Amino acid sequence: MRGNPFVPHDTPDQSHVDELLARLQADFLGELGERIDKLEDLTMAFEKDGATRADFDALYRGVHSLKGTAGTFGFPIISAACHAYEDYLNAGKQTGPSHLSNCLHYIDLLRATAEKIRQGRNEFADIEASIRRLGERHFAKPYSAMLVEPSKLTAGLCIQALAGLPIRIVQVNDGLRALGRLLSEPFDLLITSQEIKTLNGAALIAAIRLANRPGQAIKAILLTSQPGRIDTPIPPDRIIRKDLHVGQNLTKAAADVLGLTT
Repeated sequence: MRGNPFVPHDTPDQSHVDELLARLQADFLGELGERIDKLEDLTMAFEKDGATRADFDALYRGVHSLKGTAGTFGFPIISAACHAYEDYLNAGKQTGPSHLSNCLHYIDLLRATAEKIRQGRNEFADIEASIRRLGERHFAKPYSAMLVEPSKLTAGLCIQALAGLPIRIVQVNDGLRALGRLLSEPFDLLITSQEIKTLNGAALIAAIRLANRPGQAIKAILLTSQPGRIDTPIPPDRIIRKDLHVGQNLTKAAADVLGLTT
């Protein structure tokens, strides 16, 4: 009797897939120290008077590549540390005597993360706390918020509205990408549109609340043009209508849920 013609005969079973992934992870970890050394070399270029835009671009590409590879091979905490470094580089703080020192803090963070993984440890609360402290120190804002909003106009209004609050904004426009960062990085507040790609706002809020990550009782604000038609099995802390007053209402809601005075 012939096998099912719709199932390829050479489809690998799960044990082979797991074995392949384990080899890829081992190769990645074997090269990790060298990749971090390379990032440190690129970072040290900023100490030189002749550092160029090309030096910055090479460093940014290196951090971005490590972030993506770490995520692919199942090391989200390394991706989180790289995200933090990217955020700092994107903030345009590439001048001043403290820049090199600030950059080296992220290199140290990557080394500490790699060492914990090599030791077989899988609890990274101290690394997440270090990411938070670096954000507070380098951005002088003690709170961090993720904004998930595909509309450039609405996103701009939200960022402008929150500029007066002590909140650092990280912007993402895709629901699954947002969830990945929320699961691996410490955030105090999620501000998300209902209408986003791959995972709508209500589902994103439900997913991060159900994940129940220790030490992350994240607050959530949902933005929508149709507040009366939202099915929210796990409701956000606030629902705000997208209208002419969205900026003003968002400022008040963010301050309220974080316990800030305005």
